[in-house]
Amino acid sequence: MHKHVFIIVVVALVSLFACSCAGSTPGGGGGFYVFCNPVDLAPVNDYVAGYGFPSFGDTLTLLGGGGSGGRGKVEWGGFGGGSIRRVFSGADEAELRVGFGGVRLGYCLEATDRLDVMISGGMGRLGANLLLTGTNSAEFSLSSFLMCAGTAVRYHLTRGLCFEVGADYNHVAHNCWRREAGILPEPDPTDLSGISLRLGLRFGLMR
Repeated sequence: MHKHVFIIVVVALVSLFACSCAGSTPGGGGGFYVFCNPVDLAPVNDYVAGYGFPSFGDTLTLLGGGGSGGRGKVEWGGFGGGSIRRVFSGADEAELRVGFGGVRLGYCLEATDRLDVMISGGMGRLGANLLLTGTNSAEFSLSSFLMCAGTAVRYHLTRGLCFEVGADYNHVAHNCWRREAGILPEPDPTDLSGISLRLGLRFGLMR
């Protein structure tokens, strides 16, 4: 279902691209983003709790960035972010790393002189790593294809500088952990799909 929605979005954006490029001036920009992903980390939290560790929490906060070029009202570019969390139980440590990156195709609707509304679809990869050191040592990894679709609002503070607020739905196709080291059993499957919110500051001329 999510894959079909993603394909429809991409086909629509490609069609808009052909209609919007004629006679337009190319532009580009990029910047910094903070991503907030409220996902269900209960399988990971329950797993580390079984070895005496506190919870990692239920929301992933990732730092990253992105950049894009465009022509007319169509943009294409890349994005990515990552997060590291550590919890301790005495001298033992548990670390959770999550990162993602990919490419995005978007269509930007100019609402006012300062405000843009953008729809987009993208694809890439997501990876996660869970490392336990100390009394019970083990390492696990999770790697998956990622698809996303969403919208964003940009407010142009000045020419060449804008503030962006966006929301995407990320579909993570694979949710099973693989043991890389140690003899401990793998955590239960962890679904990292869900809504991703982002705040960003972009530099460059997209108009």
